[in-house]
Amino acid sequence: MNAFILPLLCFLALGLAGCSSKEKYVRNSEAAAAWLSANTGSPSANIAGDWSASDAGWGAIHFQQKGCKISGAMGTYEVDGHMKGSIAYLTLRSDGWIYYSVVAKKRGSILSGFYSASLPFSTSDQQPLELKRGE
Repeated sequence: MNAFILPLLCFLALGLAGCSSKEKYVRNSEAAAAWLSANTGSPSANIAGDWSASDAGWGAIHFQQKGCKISGAMGTYEVDGHMKGSIAYLTLRSDGWIYYSVVAKKRGSILSGFYSASLPFSTSDQQPLELKRGE
């Protein structure tokens, strides 16, 4: 009888861990969507095109923009976001998980601000980010 209980408990534990993981992904995506929705407005700047980061670790960066909606890629991360005035509010996703939120202001050919490992964006763990428009 004990030989049957241990595998059953392991099976149940794995099943519950899978549910918890799915719920975490859903909460993560919902938090990102709510944060982006709260930071929607009319754009006064366009960030479409190629960019490079002062930290080469970000890799190749390319944004598309339609109205206030931003999409694209920063290295291995998929980008979703909004422009509100001259400020970009972005989320960086990989394998379905949103790892970073970004708040950056466009000034000429520079996009400067901060990224955070928090959703919504938090100044308590922010790190500087500076992007320069490609030529």
